[in-house]
Amino acid sequence: MRIIHGYELYRSYFDVNFIKIQRIKWVGHVVRMSKNHTTKNVFNVQPIGTRRKDRPNLRWIAGMEKDILVLRTKNWRILAGRRLAWKRLLEKAMDDLVLPCH
Repeated sequence: MRIIHGYELYRSYFDVNFIKIQRIKWVGHVVRMSKNHTTKNVFNVQPIGTRRKDRPNLRWIAGMEKDILVLRTKNWRILAGRRLAWKRLLEKAMDDLVLPCH
């Protein structure tokens, strides 16, 4: 096993946060899409039925909402609809690197 040094840990922390911020940025793009766009329809779909017992009950959007809550925004879908406000939120998140690595 290889020893991991501090700068490597910091870099991986930065990389994880960068990826999370890019995913949040993409969610804002999807929210602003037209209602008949396939990507938006897939994003808004509610699964029918239940999962097997051994599968987690979370959807991709649940993890995304958890990351967005860390940014202290109340109604993120409305904020994502306003491009400049959403961009400011992402810039602030990138400056602060506030998203936890879980």
